[in-house]
Amino acid sequence: MNVKGFETIEYYGSEGVRNLLIKDAGDLSPGGFDAKATFESGQCFRWTDLGDGRYSGIAYGKSVVISSADRSNIFIENSSSEDFATIWHDYLDLSTDYNKIAERAVQDEFMRKAVAFAGGARILRQEFSETLFSYILSSQNNIPRIKGLVRDLCRRHGAPVGTGATDTDTFSGYSFPDTYTIARDFCDSPDCGSGQFCTRKFAGYRCPYIKRTASMIASGEFTPDPERLAELDQDLARKDLCRLPGVGEKVADCVLLYSGIRHDVCPIDTWVEKTIKKIYLDDKASKKEIREFTSGYFGDIAGYAQLWFFYYARTGAL
Repeated sequence: MNVKGFETIEYYGSEGVRNLLIKDAGDLSPGGFDAKATFESGQCFRWTDLGDGRYSGIAYGKSVVISSADRSNIFIENSSSEDFATIWHDYLDLSTDYNKIAERAVQDEFMRKAVAFAGGARILRQEFSETLFSYILSSQNNIPRIKGLVRDLCRRHGAPVGTGATDTDTFSGYSFPDTYTIARDFCDSPDCGSGQFCTRKFAGYRCPYIKRTASMIASGEFTPDPERLAELDQDLARKDLCRLPGVGEKVADCVLLYSGIRHDVCPIDTWVEKTIKKIYLDDKASKKEIREFTSGYFGDIAGYAQLWFFYYARTGAL
């Protein structure tokens, strides 16, 4: 079957699970489709390395395992051609030819090495609300801790996915809760206004941000409008998201980039700051100067460039 330009083949695995093979999907990237680089690039928090090149995760209420042993064909376990058409084609950003973007990104020797190393990574188009709340939880946290917080949030307020009410089984777990559920059910203890004395031992000072942001969206005080955010001037789009509690410039850029709204932003975390200072600027460069540099140097593909050089730098290149 051909789905959105790709040949897809459905087959059943050893346990009777319907699986999907997407042929030659890796042709759209200079490094093929690299599951490790994609799911371990710091952009997502609900994917787990199964230790054999396969990554289990839940997105848009579906629990699957994704892999690509040869970086050409993509295997999605517990999926169908219909799921590919409605979810995974867009989620994996398979409508974008990364080869053309890489040609523009390789402007110097450092980026040539970064693309050669990480060119199989793709920017996921995650759900807006999941990206927003996950990155609010990411503040001053490392990736394992963020993954734990996101998992706990889903366990507390999400709906069961798959065959059981536990995420220890490959195709079971919890969906990401919708904003209205978070606004209604998330902890609002009067004794925990700052999160400092949270008896539930969840996310500390981030808890009030989660509650207030969800409440602003649920009440209509803030209306997420991805199309508008994509069309606005970059600074205005960032400023609009920064109206939400717990959203600073870095979180705003992550939401804009990793939910697929726009690709001209470059989230500046410790690794990005260190990389830009060492390769292009100097130790005295401010975050504003770094943002201005990445915007001017990479233009409307700054987000793609960041994906590649972030993963390259984080794995020990610097």
